Amino acid sequence: MANTEPTTAGSAAVTQAITWTEGSFLHFALYEAKGGVTTRAQVSFRVDDLDRAHDAATAAGADVLHEPRSEPWGRSARYRDPDGSVVEPTEPG
Repeated sequence: MANTEPTTAGSAAVTQAITWTEGSFLHFALYEAKGGVTTRAQVSFRVDDLDRAHDAATAAGADVLHEPRSEPWGRSARYRDPDGSVVEPTEPG
């Protein structure tokens, strides 16, 4: 586990995040509410084939926030779910 303290990342918004990396990969983050109840969250999880996962997501009509791309932790893509939260499948690099 890592990063369990509130952080700011390039903005004034506070994020509470936790990441599990032993045995598998799961990342969950909550973002500071902007005038109300916190409704936005982010969940990231490991996939073996990001391109196949992306093709399945877009075929199902997913709202794409960014196409698959390289990140420091591997390749990832991001989608917004119907509640406004971010879903990020990640292929380890």
